[in-house]
Amino acid sequence: MRKLICLLTFSVSTLIAAATGDPIASGAQARAMGGASLTLNGVWASMQNQAAMIGINGFAAGVSYDNRFLVSELSSANLVIAKAIGDGVFGLNFSRYGYSAYREQKLGFGYARKLSENFNIGVQIDYLQVALGNGYGSTGKLTWEGGVLYKVNDNISLAAHIFNPIRVQLAEFNDERIPAVLRFGGNYRFSERVLLTAQLDKSIDYDVIVGAGLEYMVVNDIFVRAGVSGGNSLFSFGAGYRFKGFQIDIASSYHQVLGFSPQLGLTYNGR
Repeated sequence: MRKLICLLTFSVSTLIAAATGDPIASGAQARAMGGASLTLNGVWASMQNQAAMIGINGFAAGVSYDNRFLVSELSSANLVIAKAIGDGVFGLNFSRYGYSAYREQKLGFGYARKLSENFNIGVQIDYLQVALGNGYGSTGKLTWEGGVLYKVNDNISLAAHIFNPIRVQLAEFNDERIPAVLRFGGNYRFSERVLLTAQLDKSIDYDVIVGAGLEYMVVNDIFVRAGVSGGNSLFSFGAGYRFKGFQIDIASSYHQVLGFSPQLGLTYNGR
C-alpha cells in the first residue's frame, strides 16, 4: 500500500510536468530558453547533458530555486558542483522537489570527457527517491543517463541525451516504471552576441515536446533570453548578469492556464 501511494503521487507530479511542457532541465538559463539546453556548456550541464560540462577549466558551482506556478508545495531547489581533473570533468548534482507530505529527490554523479577536438561524451549515475510524510515511507532507485555533444563548426553544435534507458521499476504494482526520456538538440551561433537553441524531448509515456530559445548579449556580461516549449504554449523569458566569476540569472515560464513559474539561479565559475 505504501508503494502504491508513493507511486500515485509521483505519477501525478510527473504528469503535471509532462502535460504542461515544463522543461526537465534545471537552471534559470535553461528555463528562460524553453528548456532547449543540451548544447549549453557549463556547470548546469551536470543536470542537462553531462557531455557539455567540458569547457569547465577549474571549479564551478551553482544553486537555483524554482517556484512552479507560484505554489510553494511545487517548488524545487537545485545544487550543482563540477571540477576539471586531468582530461575530464566530474560533476555532482542534487535536486529536491515538493514539501513535507510529498517529496522527490535526485542525486547524480557524472563524468565528461573530450574524445576528440569536436566530440564530447558524458555519463552519470543517479539515485532517485520518492517519499511521503505521515509515516507512509519512501522508495529509492538507481539508474543512469548520458549524452554526447558534437561541434560541427564554430557556429553549429549538435547533442543527444538519454535518461533512464533501463526504465527502472518504481513499484511492483502494475509494473510501474520511471519513464525513459530521449532528447535531441542543437544550436546556431549567429555571432558572439546571439545564440539560438532548439530541442526535442521524447518520453516513452508522453508525446514529443519541442523547445526553442534565444539568448542575446545586450552589452558585455548582460544577457536577455526568451523561449517556448510544449504543446500548451508555455512561454519563457529571463535575463543574466555576469561579474567577477559569478553569474546571476532570473527566469520564468508562463502557462496560459496555470500561470508563472519563476526561477532564480547563482553560478560561480572559478579557475
